Amino acid sequence: MESKIAQAEKDREQEETQSKERADELKKLQEDEAQQKAEAEKLEQDFLAAQAIQETKAAAAKKAAAKANLSRLKKKHELQRRKAESQLKMLKMKHEVEKEQAIEAEKSKLLQEEDQVKSEVKKEETHQMAEVEKEKLEK
Repeated sequence: MESKIAQAEKDREQEETQSKERADELKKLQEDEAQQKAEAEKLEQDFLAAQAIQETKAAAAKKAAAKANLSRLKKKHELQRRKAESQLKMLKMKHEVEKEQAIEAEKSKLLQEEDQVKSEVKKEETHQMAEVEKEKLEK
């Protein structure tokens, strides 16, 4: 009977040892699983951080491109505005020159007409004086 008790005690000790080993193995597996989970979370965080940096750079590049495009459009608009102002100024100057030419042409025409009238008046006066002289001679 003692041998049965000793055997039972031995079996119990063996069972406790096996139970302790299983508990240790389970604990080690849980620790490994926790470590793997932590590594996976770290990798995911690194990926998300890299993705955020890439998106930030893309947004900055897009903003810079939009800013450059706006600057180009402003410059183009300014050049168009200056060109339009220049064309308007040229048209005004052309109009003034044409107006002055028309005035000069009208003055020239009036002077010619005046000269023609003076010439006709002079002829008429000469003709009348000749008539008066002729009448004096006839008397």
